[in-house]
Amino acid sequence: MNHKKGFTLIELLIIIAIIGLLATMATTSLKNAQDKARLTRCRADFKQILTAIDVKREQYNNVLLSVTGSGCSDCSCRPFNETNLELSACVNSMTTAFQNLGFNGLLKDPWGHPYLIDENEQEGGSCANHDSLCSYNSPCGCVSVPFYVCRGF
Repeated sequence: MNHKKGFTLIELLIIIAIIGLLATMATTSLKNAQDKARLTRCRADFKQILTAIDVKREQYNNVLLSVTGSGCSDCSCRPFNETNLELSACVNSMTTAFQNLGFNGLLKDPWGHPYLIDENEQEGGSCANHDSLCSYNSPCGCVSVPFYVCRGF
């Protein structure tokens, strides 16, 4: 009897299918880990920026719009989309805001977009709105900056 050593075509196809499934699972796991790391970094950046805001507001003894020199740093970025976030007016406005907070320049989120600051406290003399810090089109979203002058509202 003549027995040849080797794999049949079906055995090879099964092995290739298994390798494909394992590669898909590994890629999915890696992407999930990357997404989780980006979200963690974004949240850490938010904490760092919020701390800088608190320090500068105490230093100036005033609300954020007095610190950054703008009542709406992110207004030049509106409407928010990929194109507007790359415009020089948006980049310059956000760079100035972050420099006034003590950073070396523009801060970008893990997805490559600038963090956005909207200074609302005491806008028009009102305590109706919080300042906000946002990460455009990301799961990190926005956070409200706690009031400084309007505490208790």
